[in-house]
Amino acid sequence: MTRRRGVRLGTNARAVREDVKRRKKLLATLIEQRAQQLEPQGLGMAVLGLNVTVYGTEAGAYTRSEDLLRGVHVTAKPARRGLVQFRVWNTAPYAPLVEYGTYGDRTDPSEAERRASTPGAQPTPLVTGRSGVNYTQPSLAHTRALVWMLERLRLDVKGAWFRAWR
Repeated sequence: MTRRRGVRLGTNARAVREDVKRRKKLLATLIEQRAQQLEPQGLGMAVLGLNVTVYGTEAGAYTRSEDLLRGVHVTAKPARRGLVQFRVWNTAPYAPLVEYGTYGDRTDPSEAERRASTPGAQPTPLVTGRSGVNYTQPSLAHTRALVWMLERLRLDVKGAWFRAWR
């Protein structure tokens, strides 16, 4: 009588699961590191935008105090694994009037975000036609810096994702 051998099936599900965990953790670490690198770049974008749309234009009726430049702040901090919170704000009391415009030229935040995201991930300020003479136009320097950081992180994460899953 011949003996039959049983068929044994094996799986590498445990190894695959561990590999997926490792890659997710690596990707979350890369996201947090890149966000920290983008913080000073975002501040530079905000300052560049203010210089182009406010301080680098022809002078108008108001005295330029440079309070907007001194008051701009940018933070990028991890919210939880793989999630990052970007924040761009200004401590100058009149910053919202400069950012969103005044009178009939006022822009709401959703429209500002749409306009600021137009140039994409290129590190260029958004020129909106604001000047010292035409001071009612919105600047969108802070919004552009925030949108630029988000878009830059999205592109970097997309590249890191493909590298992590090769």
